[in-house]
Amino acid sequence: MSDAKKSDGEKLIVKNRRAFFDYTIEDKYEGGLALQGSEVKSMRAGKVDLVDAYAAIEKNECWLKQMYIAPFEQASAFPHEPRRSRKVLLHRHEIDQIDTALKKGGCTVIPLRLY
Repeated sequence: MSDAKKSDGEKLIVKNRRAFFDYTIEDKYEGGLALQGSEVKSMRAGKVDLVDAYAAIEKNECWLKQMYIAPFEQASAFPHEPRRSRKVLLHRHEIDQIDTALKKGGCTVIPLRLY
């Protein structure tokens, strides 16, 4: 991955460049991620991989699956699972729009960038 850079006051952690070649981007949503402490430290260090990551709607909640966050070396007492499902924090109407598109078929929700 490239070095993190600042643009418009936000620090870019990682960008999924392959997504723009493999998919047609129709809609974009911006949401937060529910993370553990050691995951935040690894993300700040840029040890994140979005390859194979996707989002799914389960029980009216959005979950990001298969995103890899490397274990943080100094957090050996309470390590996190590198590819665990992480909750995406979105508004209810956004989750409903995504769920409708996914049920219609032919759509996939993928992360484009983390900052």
